[in-house]
Amino acid sequence: MGTSIIRTVTSYVVGWLLSLAIVQQVGLSEEQLTWLVLAAVTGASTIIGSAWYMAVRAAERRWPWVGWLIGRPTQPTYEPRHSA
Repeated sequence: MGTSIIRTVTSYVVGWLLSLAIVQQVGLSEEQLTWLVLAAVTGASTIIGSAWYMAVRAAERRWPWVGWLIGRPTQPTYEPRHSA
């Protein structure tokens, strides 16, 4: 379970950082920038983080080391709670 949490959180942190980098490139007033940063942190971060996660998972099939870009190069494993 720890691996899945690390990989998910890492994707959202990357999404947040990329959102802030994109916002910094737009020439806006201080007030507009404040509102845009708030929107970026809440909305765009989720979208960018999810896209990052999906892209890394796809690349990870060919190059397993790419998993480090979402926190760990191993996919999470789960043990069944009940045996049939």
